[in-house]
Amino acid sequence: MRRFAPLLVLALVAAACGGGADSPVGTVSPATTATSAPPPTTAPPSTAAAESPFSRALAVTQAASAYAFEATVNLYPASGEVTVRLSGWVDGSDRELVVTAGDQTVKTLVLDGVATVVGPNGTSEIPLSEAPTGPSLGLLGMVQVTEEGPGMVRGLLPAAAVPDLGQGASDPMDAEITIFYEDVITGYRLADPGNSWSVEVTFQGVGEPQGPSA
Repeated sequence: MRRFAPLLVLALVAAACGGGADSPVGTVSPATTATSAPPPTTAPPSTAAAESPFSRALAVTQAASAYAFEATVNLYPASGEVTVRLSGWVDGSDRELVVTAGDQTVKTLVLDGVATVVGPNGTSEIPLSEAPTGPSLGLLGMVQVTEEGPGMVRGLLPAAAVPDLGQGASDPMDAEITIFYEDVITGYRLADPGNSWSVEVTFQGVGEPQGPSA
């Protein structure tokens, strides 16, 4: 696994950046992608949850249609650790995703409904439905919070929403997650309890214009 073919890299990203059932950005399936930014959470929180600083930060972040991100996906197979790095931005239906694994880099750019991929074999246009997405905000609304402190919460992501990174786990398990926030969500760390993978994500410029000319 020391070298990744570009399509394998994109499949891994789609799995690692899965979204919640209420969000069209990413899924828990590595073969599924999406074409638009996550909408606001559709189900209103309870009164108690609405008073939580974390819940307010989550609502503001999920309502935003623009943000930049960086992420690191670590896999721990028997052959040794593998690291995949991501960066990019989302602004409405436009987005950019740059994925680096080893010595391979693949960039996907979606502008005005046209998806373009730049990789080791050159530049090509792909169907919009096949363009991968960056880290999703949708899954954060599915977290079962177990601990909340200043600027962070810890909890579990239900097994049904846990990414499948092809590490051979027998049955899905709830994943451990720590989310960091200020007025908006600033990042999260998601880890497999079996220690076969972890995902670390940071967000910047939430709610600010993004794009090549931003």
